[in-house]
Amino acid sequence: MRILHTSDWHLGKPLEQIGRIEEQREFIDWLCKMVDEQRIDLVLVAGDIYDTYNPSAAAEELFYDVMDRTLQVGGALTVDPGVLPSNAHFIALGHLHRPQQIKNAPCPVYYSGSPLAYSFSEADYSKAVYIIDAVPGKKADINAVGHCFFAHQLKKNIACILGRREIAGNGSRRLDLYPRS
Repeated sequence: MRILHTSDWHLGKPLEQIGRIEEQREFIDWLCKMVDEQRIDLVLVAGDIYDTYNPSAAAEELFYDVMDRTLQVGGALTVDPGVLPSNAHFIALGHLHRPQQIKNAPCPVYYSGSPLAYSFSEADYSKAVYIIDAVPGKKADINAVGHCFFAHQLKKNIACILGRREIAGNGSRRLDLYPRS
């Protein structure tokens, strides 16, 4: 069985007042393509799907688009543990936005992190999903699949926000996103 672990989509979450729905749509397109190409049997989404308990229509539409395409997520679509290989001991965690493994745990424990940087403090975080190959009688094979094609948009968003702050004259420092060589 091939399992893909992702987390903390936060659909509808802006960066300051800049909407991110198009970047989130890019991630969803990439994820659906990954599911098809890698022949994923199950997608685990840990953490928050939406950014708020009352998501925007665009965020809900994006989530239901995922459901209609290739993914079945949460609620009534959860998977009976009986169909998982008996050795698939893997703990998929969410809410921390940086992909990481918890070392020295009794079984593999991973945070996959958020697909996009949702604050300035996350600007340098790597982004990944995990693919778990679970076969009965064998140790689960866990591989990180990194994705960084959203970083360019984050830099543009930061530049826009900082530019607005300078125009407003609030004394914010300028961040050099494109260092000179």
